[in-house]
Amino acid sequence: MNGVRPGSPGFTLIEVLVAIVLLSVISLISWKGLDSVARSSQRLERSGEQSTAILRTLRQFELDVAARATTELPPLDSGEPAEVDEDGRPIPRRLLPDAMVSTRQGLAPLRIEIVRRAADGDGRWQRVAWWRQRDTLYRAAARASDRFPLPAPASAEAVAILEGVSDFEIRAWEPDHGWQRLPSSTPARQATGLEVTLGQRDERGNAVYRRVLLL
Repeated sequence: MNGVRPGSPGFTLIEVLVAIVLLSVISLISWKGLDSVARSSQRLERSGEQSTAILRTLRQFELDVAARATTELPPLDSGEPAEVDEDGRPIPRRLLPDAMVSTRQGLAPLRIEIVRRAADGDGRWQRVAWWRQRDTLYRAAARASDRFPLPAPASAEAVAILEGVSDFEIRAWEPDHGWQRLPSSTPARQATGLEVTLGQRDERGNAVYRRVLLL
């Protein structure tokens, strides 16, 4: 029968305590490592969700701009004689296309409105507005219609597109003059591009995203 022979040395109390302490330290280190991995995974997941939301927002704005009305809009009458180029064609005096209007009251955030084709593609048009209120970016789409003037988008129709927004700005590229902050009230050549800037707060600070669109 096997067993401990009389007189063979065993573990002392100090050795047992040291072993317990070492096991506790190893367990603590392992737990901290697992906790760090879990936290990193959560941060990556949140970052991925944030990036997806930003890309989805920019994509929606890009779709609104791409679907804007062109020759379908009734002509704007400013009451001033139109300037013409050497070929006799009228020179645009507005920085933005006729289907886009930007406004800003004092220090209030920018609001931009776009006349675009209705999403169902049945030949109707609708006015869509984008603006930031506090830390939320909103988009409101009015009822689609085939008659002008089109209904204006109401606040009750607004949808919160993105939260945690610290900045929403748009600049227009004026040929030979560069980027112009909106809105622009002076006569200008029609813009050929837009720069959309979105700022969003997260646990790492304030992240800024930009996208340039061709007009």
